[in-house]
Amino acid sequence: MKLDEQEEKLLRSVALQNAQAVLLARERAERALLDSNERITNILESISDAFVVLDRDWRFTYVNPQAEHIVRPLHRSSADLLGTNFWEGFPDFVGTPLEKNFRRAAAEKVKVEFEIFYPPLNSWFHVRAYPGRDGLSIYFLDITTQKQAGEAVRESVERLHAMFNQAAVGISIALLDGRFVEINQKVSTFWVIPSTN
Repeated sequence: MKLDEQEEKLLRSVALQNAQAVLLARERAERALLDSNERITNILESISDAFVVLDRDWRFTYVNPQAEHIVRPLHRSSADLLGTNFWEGFPDFVGTPLEKNFRRAAAEKVKVEFEIFYPPLNSWFHVRAYPGRDGLSIYFLDITTQKQAGEAVRESVERLHAMFNQAAVGISIALLDGRFVEINQKVSTFWVIPSTN
């Protein structure tokens, strides 16, 4: 059966319309994918924590600006890190609790959370690593200031306690109901304090 000229034109027109519809659908899908990727990138880059993603071979696949800011004193940039192996880029982490935790998260598919001191940056970090289908998502926050403040408070309490115990006079601390909470050595040499038990 032979198609006449008019039927051929109609078939070509329908084929052209179908091709245009397919191209338009593909264009829309590509635009939607680009928009989605842009939204995800904007979200990741607005996170206040430093954030990196490692693939199953421990290679960096994403480094947000906050993470890049933290490694800048090590003369590293996100461009330097992307595609490189974490253990080769940071060999000083091999054999540390960080390696143990990261490998556990990857092997057991569990979230890990821990604190670690990193000597090259003279900084403390709170680290959270989340396993995924393609590797690990890692958030880390510099907590050096909080650690230093905690240490200063601890030292201050120790000094105060030492001054309390070494005072030349007797000092006692009591509750409103008269029960003693703490006494120093001078008080205990003069009084026999009954036990509250």
